[in-house]
Amino acid sequence: MKLTVVGTGLMGSSFVLAARQADLFSDIQGVEPDPESAKQALALGIVDSLSDAPASDSDLVLIASPSDMVAGWVDLLRAHKGIVFDVGSIKAPILDQLRGTSEGIPPRYVPCHPIAGSELSGPGAADVNLFRGRNVVITPASETDQHSVDVIRGLWAALGAQTLCMPAVEHDQKLALTSHLPHFLAFAYMHAIDPADRPFAGGGFRDFSRIAGSTPSMWSRIFTLNRQALRASLADFKTHLEAMDQALEQDDQQLLLDLIEQASAIRQRFRDD
Repeated sequence: MKLTVVGTGLMGSSFVLAARQADLFSDIQGVEPDPESAKQALALGIVDSLSDAPASDSDLVLIASPSDMVAGWVDLLRAHKGIVFDVGSIKAPILDQLRGTSEGIPPRYVPCHPIAGSELSGPGAADVNLFRGRNVVITPASETDQHSVDVIRGLWAALGAQTLCMPAVEHDQKLALTSHLPHFLAFAYMHAIDPADRPFAGGGFRDFSRIAGSTPSMWSRIFTLNRQALRASLADFKTHLEAMDQALEQDDQQLLLDLIEQASAIRQRFRDD
C-alpha cells in the first residue's frame, strides 16, 4: 500500500516511523509546506518522496497538519479514492466545518486523535514508539463509512495502539479538561516567572512548566478551535482554585488539608501515567 502524510511534524513523522517498523507501506510520500521540515524529513528517510499534493494512487492519506487546516484538506481530498484520516486534537469543529460545505462529510474520512505527544516538534523529534500502548480516539460521523473505520482501527492496532470510539463533542470536552486546560494554565503560569527565578526552580517548576515549551502557534489554534469547551473547563477549575484560596484566606488548615488529600487521592489513580 501507499501512504501520503500531509505534515511531517512530530505526529506525522512518528506515525511514519512506526508504520515503517511494522512494514505497512511500500511507499510513503510527504506533503510539507515548510521547506526546512520537508528537507529534514527526506534526509532522515522518513518519507520516500515529496510533493505539493497527495498522489492520486495513495491508498491512505494521513492529515497531520494543524487542526484548523484539517477540514480544508479533507474537503480538497473528497474525491480521492483512498481513506483519509487525521490526528488532530479537536474533532467537532472539523466535522461542523465539513457539514457546512455543499457536499458535507466525505464517507471515507475517519477523524482520529492519538492521546500521545510531546512538547518537541518537527521531523527530528519523531518517536517510533510514540503511539505504542496509547489510546487513539476515533470520532466517526453518521456519514462515515464503517469499512473505512475498520481499516483505520486495524492500522492503529498494527502500531501497538488501542482504539475507542466516541462522539466528537464528548471527545472535545474531555480533551479540554485533560490536555488543553493544563497547557493553557502552563502558558499563563510562565507569565508570572522571571528569568531571575531560575536558581530557585526545582522539580515542581520543571514538571509543571514543561508543556509551556510546546509550539505556540499550534496551541493558540487549538485553544481557539475548542474555546467553548476550554472555557467551561476553565470556569470549573476556577471554582476549585477559589476553594483552596478561601481555605488559605480563612486560615482553615483542616479544609486545606482535606482538599489536598482529595486531590492527591485522585492523582494516585493516574500513577502509571
